[in-house]
Amino acid sequence: MTVTSKTIALTILAGSIIFFLWALTNTRQTKTVNTIPAQESSEANVSVTVTPRVLFTNEKPVFDIAFETHSVDLAFDVTAIAILKDQNGNDLGDPKWDGSPPGGHHRSGSLSFSKPLPQTTQQVLLTLKDIAGVVKRTFTWEVKAQ
Repeated sequence: MTVTSKTIALTILAGSIIFFLWALTNTRQTKTVNTIPAQESSEANVSVTVTPRVLFTNEKPVFDIAFETHSVDLAFDVTAIAILKDQNGNDLGDPKWDGSPPGGHHRSGSLSFSKPLPQTTQQVLLTLKDIAGVVKRTFTWEVKAQ
């Protein structure tokens, strides 16, 4: 079988199109994924690690959260203990938990909020109340404009 210059040109063109579409898709995904580092609170035998997944103005905030313990029952509703506010104390929406149910010693999941962050948001404070007798654990991040 003979390879012609037309076959080579079509193969290069098809490869270029596939690469362009992959690069375009990959760029869009990285815009919505945040690279802000996780924060951890370890008190009263419970470690809570919170990692922002989406934290941009004009986007609904999303956090990945892990609760770890060996001595406390993690029997609480995450949405009932979570509050997200901006630097001025404004409430930033109702939380939704997509993760492990109440109970046990290891829980993890995604906590999202119903409202996009206003353009004026510069900082967010995520507060988790009443975990293992700790009145509140507050995690603070700077917000990037989208």
